[in-house]
Amino acid sequence: MDFQEKTEIIDKILWGKSLVSVKDSLGQSHSLILRSLTSKENNIANYIYKKELEISKLEGLLSLQDLQCLYEQQDIWGDKQEQQFDNLRQQVKVLQADIKDSEFFRNKKKKLEKILGKTREKIKDLESTRDKLFVISYENRAEEVKRRFLIMMSAENMEEQPLWGSEKEFLNDADSELLYNLAWAYYKNNVFVEKQLREIARSGEWRFRWQVARKGADLFGKSISNWSETQGALVYWSQFYDGVFESPNFPGNAIVNNDEACDAWVREQNHSLGSTKKEVNPAAPMRARAKRTKEHQEQFLFVEPGDKETINNIKEMNSEKIRTQLKSETEFIKKKGGRVSEWQLRVARQKGEIK
Repeated sequence: MDFQEKTEIIDKILWGKSLVSVKDSLGQSHSLILRSLTSKENNIANYIYKKELEISKLEGLLSLQDLQCLYEQQDIWGDKQEQQFDNLRQQVKVLQADIKDSEFFRNKKKKLEKILGKTREKIKDLESTRDKLFVISYENRAEEVKRRFLIMMSAENMEEQPLWGSEKEFLNDADSELLYNLAWAYYKNNVFVEKQLREIARSGEWRFRWQVARKGADLFGKSISNWSETQGALVYWSQFYDGVFESPNFPGNAIVNNDEACDAWVREQNHSLGSTKKEVNPAAPMRARAKRTKEHQEQFLFVEPGDKETINNIKEMNSEKIRTQLKSETEFIKKKGGRVSEWQLRVARQKGEIK
């Protein structure tokens, strides 16, 4: 994400709301506000979902699993169609890469873009078919009821007043197109995946706000019980990265900015600290747990052959002293024909042949 995108997401999370433009069944656009649900409202929504599941089962609706078995037996939908999905998605990735490589070949690029458009249409048609087949399951019905409740509670006019004054008024609104578009806009603007939240939590655009809030300033302008799910998740990841940034064994930005590498580093730190628990909360500040030792700790990263940029970035994580030592060792190994045992390196260090 670039600076502007991160700032916009931070503003949405801090406000707990987002501005959206959606169309109704007549094609008219409406500027509205969508408020993120509180913990209380999320609990109510989950309760409504479970209750609707029970009602739908009693009414005899089939589950997603039952429908899948039925459609597979009748050769309507099964592994064959799912494989088509996977193949088409893979084609999209290949075409996107080819288009990027054809930047200076206008005709070829235009042809590839046309093929990409048709491939995406095929995916869209398959998705539409699948949705129509499985929409009658009791899980989907319960999810739809939950989604309608979410929109009823979330939608506001530009004066930040509820769009519907009561549940009865909401139920009488027959504009299904508007409700669908609002639900889509909610998930697009008010719900963020873990990868996005982690990037925000470690970003400079967020961390200066977080540091001020940690010293007593108000963060979201409301009690923790009224935080949205996204706000709570952002605080969790902010605490997680506090532990990483404040660790005396800080691994460097290259690892911090890679989610998988950072998680592996945290697990290694917990293991090296001799934790007897199965899990250690990574959000707990590591400074309070770290043992200040002079042990040399190594971090291993796999790099694609020839990826000089990543290799140089990893080398820069070492201290100047270590870089000097590695350079001296490399020169010694070259002099010895390119192959040296660890024992020979140790002897060379003792003799002063390696700085």
